Amino acid sequence: MEEIRYTIEVVVYADNQECNDWLEVDTRYRHVIPEEVLQPLRALNGQSDLFSFNSHSTVSALINTIKEKMNEWDLNDDFWKLLNWAFVNGDRYYIEDNSKNLLTVISKYNNYPDNKTLRLQCLISSDAGEVDNAEGLEYYMYSHERGSHHYPHVHVNTTDHNHSAVIRIDNGEIISGKLPAKYRRKAKKRILNNKEHFYKCWNTKTDGIRVDINKHFGLIGY
Repeated sequence: MEEIRYTIEVVVYADNQECNDWLEVDTRYRHVIPEEVLQPLRALNGQSDLFSFNSHSTVSALINTIKEKMNEWDLNDDFWKLLNWAFVNGDRYYIEDNSKNLLTVISKYNNYPDNKTLRLQCLISSDAGEVDNAEGLEYYMYSHERGSHHYPHVHVNTTDHNHSAVIRIDNGEIISGKLPAKYRRKAKKRILNNKEHFYKCWNTKTDGIRVDINKHFGLIGY
């Protein structure tokens, strides 16, 4: 058996720029990446340990070991699908095939065995963000919506960030969270009066299941 020490660096990016303050509890990206995703990412960042492997070990063996270390967060496969992995040794080498032989990969791209430390970057996109802002309410969509709440929806927060809710686009009803009555009425009216805009944002800014807008508005007959 051989050993290599890996250290994980979590990199969150948006608009092709690193979001350097994403780790802060009151980060301005708190509406873009859900807190249930940010918390385990904070725990993942900086993790370092020795990994034992043999000549037959694959890259997936390393990634699975990291997953096992994160068991306390009870994370499902959807969480891991959000992440892109890369080795960093001057350049960044994306890991697109986890079935590759680990020894071959780190020998080629990490100068193993001369270099027995491995910088392993975990990258996650926070693209999307605010899609509307009116009458004391902010409307957001996350980049990663697949499997979330099942219906196309928008995240709505009061500008003082004291109240928030998830609201369906098709009927303006709250799925989760809570807004004061006056803001609930405003949000429902805003969403229902601008459904085309919110559906377009859903289709272009998230990875949720795409909505056929033409069908929804009766512009096509099939």
